[in-house]
Amino acid sequence: MMKSKYAALFVAFLVLSLVSCNKDDDSGTNKNPNPPAASGDHTYSFTVTGGPLNGETFSGVIANELLAAVSFSYENSQRITVTSGEDYIQGITFTLSVHLEDNIIQPLDIQDEGTHSVIMLNVPDENGNINYISTLGTISMSNLVLDTRFGVSYASFNAVFDGTFENFILEESVSISGTFSIKQPVD
Repeated sequence: MMKSKYAALFVAFLVLSLVSCNKDDDSGTNKNPNPPAASGDHTYSFTVTGGPLNGETFSGVIANELLAAVSFSYENSQRITVTSGEDYIQGITFTLSVHLEDNIIQPLDIQDEGTHSVIMLNVPDENGNINYISTLGTISMSNLVLDTRFGVSYASFNAVFDGTFENFILEESVSISGTFSIKQPVD
């Protein structure tokens, strides 16, 4: 029962990430009229405490063309969503969805129906993949730049997170902390 609950949450999150807002708002004040040059590839680093990956740190690079952060706005709400391509060296993928309400970043809290931020990490191991979804924690962002091109708002930012994550298949909780550095996409 628990496995299907988390599987359903995972599917709901993906749907929410793709269609979370139905209105495009280009009136934001933090848009950059001169977008920064893409300054390279995206990076990530995180450390797992607990479970089969206890004490392991994962760091890597994902090619610029394999990832784009897209921002959706509706009234006083904004969601910045990133779904990565695969880090071909380590096989790691991630999804990051940051929810801002009145420009305040909402915490990692899976119980907060649709208004929370969430991180999903997929880490390969010798038995396949270990998937984690954030259930409770904090996330902060710096250097946020939004650049609207062809009606799409792309985001670049640095993020720091720390939280409790659930392996929704094995039903185990671990602590994970880390960083993301997301760049503007190359045209």
